[in-house]
Amino acid sequence: MDVVRSIQGDNYRLHSSALVAAVAKLLRRSWEVRVCHVNRCGNVIADNLAKLATSVSDGFIFFPDPPQSIYQALHADASSD
Repeated sequence: MDVVRSIQGDNYRLHSSALVAAVAKLLRRSWEVRVCHVNRCGNVIADNLAKLATSVSDGFIFFPDPPQSIYQALHADASSD
């Protein structure tokens, strides 16, 4: 939530993350963008992918198919409509 506030406000320059500053600068361009906080329980798939990313040292992962660990979350998300 602090990151969202930092990006949306003018205090992004004070944030220690270069990524937050870069995102904030991109958002100030002349296009329409909305940034909002989503709890982990509301975005289980992204949370699972983020956890997988922390276990990789290369910094880049390509998934030709969804990882086995998120199939259950994908199925639950698809059947919730």
